[in-house]
Amino acid sequence: MEEAHKSKKRKIDELYPTRDLKEKRDQAIYRELISGQLEKDIMNKYQISRERLSTTKKKLAIQEIIGQKSQKTIAYRLKLTVSQVRKYRNDYIYTALAKNGEIAALAAEFQMSEKQILQIRNKRIATELIKGSSLTEVAKDSQLSVNKIRSIRNEQIIERLKEQHPEEIARDFNLSMEQVFLIKQRSLESNSKTKELSPANKNLLDQLEERKAKVLSLLEESKTTKAVAQELMISQRAVIDIRNREIEKSFEAGQTGQEISQRFHIGIEELYRLRDVRLLIQSDQGKTSSLLSKRFNVSLSRVGSILCRNNASSKLDHTTASSRKTFDISVVSDETRQEILKRIKETKITKALGKELGVIVPLIYKVRNYGILTKLNSGESTQAVAEEFKMDIKNVREVIFLANLAEFPNIKRRTLDYLTPEQVQTVRNCLNRKMTIREISEVLGIKDSLVRCVQTKMKSQKGTIKMKHRVTKEQKKQIMQDLNHMTPFVNSSKSGVSESTIRVLATRFEEIKGREIQERRKTAKMKALQKMDELLTKVKEEAKIRNIQQIIQKEKMPKTKLMTQRE
Repeated sequence: MEEAHKSKKRKIDELYPTRDLKEKRDQAIYRELISGQLEKDIMNKYQISRERLSTTKKKLAIQEIIGQKSQKTIAYRLKLTVSQVRKYRNDYIYTALAKNGEIAALAAEFQMSEKQILQIRNKRIATELIKGSSLTEVAKDSQLSVNKIRSIRNEQIIERLKEQHPEEIARDFNLSMEQVFLIKQRSLESNSKTKELSPANKNLLDQLEERKAKVLSLLEESKTTKAVAQELMISQRAVIDIRNREIEKSFEAGQTGQEISQRFHIGIEELYRLRDVRLLIQSDQGKTSSLLSKRFNVSLSRVGSILCRNNASSKLDHTTASSRKTFDISVVSDETRQEILKRIKETKITKALGKELGVIVPLIYKVRNYGILTKLNSGESTQAVAEEFKMDIKNVREVIFLANLAEFPNIKRRTLDYLTPEQVQTVRNCLNRKMTIREISEVLGIKDSLVRCVQTKMKSQKGTIKMKHRVTKEQKKQIMQDLNHMTPFVNSSKSGVSESTIRVLATRFEEIKGREIQERRKTAKMKALQKMDELLTKVKEEAKIRNIQQIIQKEKMPKTKLMTQRE
């Protein structure tokens, strides 16, 4: 029996002579990478290609992740980026789910929740659809039904609508704008089989199309994005986004850079810069080089060159308001400030003005805003200040809204007063319909900050309403009594309080109970110590008395002896 087993093992070793060698080689490569050896030297030493080395690193990264090493540590050890390590993990999870579909096993293996595993799979499915794969192809690849893939796609679209414009999403998923709005409508309604848009959504879609047409016609008339934004009472960012999306469509339609440049009155260098930025952002979103090549009407080698020149899109820095550099106006002298305030009342703020005054443009805006706030703090009206600085009154109010008013106690930030009651009600209705701040701002032509202010007030009022329905002392007492023999669900049903509140109260009750036990133990210990002190004091007093008695006794002893001798 043993001989048969040995012969079978020999046959396996003959069929796969490199199995153990590969394992040993991978471990040796791992040690070489950790020690800081160059990839070129490792490839030469072990006679392997770059693709084989990459596959080995991927395998080692997965092993390290399963071993609960941090992604930063793995990236540092294997000379990878954190995004690459995360991609390897996500690819492994997606492939494993397609093979066996055991979500619980994967969650336990990677120490993640099942929800996180499903999110990784769903995002990968959305990425595959964006790359151009059909629902059937993705369903076959992921071993899911077409209906399930469609449901996941709709969920991802609704999630992306929070950050992206519907037109971009429609383009990514090869849908129409009407289909995107219909998907969102179905998610908000109980009837998920409706096939027609509601009148409100139709109206919203028409408004977006109408505004887009107006923006494009004004831009083609050689007007600047700022002038178009002021004329249509929308943000300049919205105008730029519409223009950029149209430029992208023009490239895809096969128009040359010269034709697009003449249409939108943009310099050819600026146009190609915009194209490259859009290409990098979309590459960062997971779009393939072939798709980007078709979308921007450039060769694959050109796409690779753009990605290479910018060190790939993974290092593209999307700046936010919190990450932008701040400028201190204390570096500007009083004379320069007076000169700046004088000049900006006569001309517009431009780079040329900054060069003339020897001050960068952001500092000029800082000085202007400080001057506006100083005048408002001294009692001047908003309208008068707006006319003096040749600004729109809305922009002056925006300065107030964004400023730190600690130095200007006489200015009150009354942001809601800038909207009419009808506008406030419309914004509230839109927020209740789960529209994003950006969508509301674009549709109603209201600044994002004012919409955000209405949202904040709604949240605070919601909190106030909740505060009115606090759990009473009697309810708490009854809940505490029922905790020992009732589940949170039953207790919740009986007391009319949510399960989460029951759990919070139970936790607090346990904490209070623990503290009471500690206090009782501490009190008992203190009493024991006090009793011991009393006993020691009593013993000491008794000892003193006995000592005194002994001394007296000793003093009496010689006298008694003398008396007996005399007798």
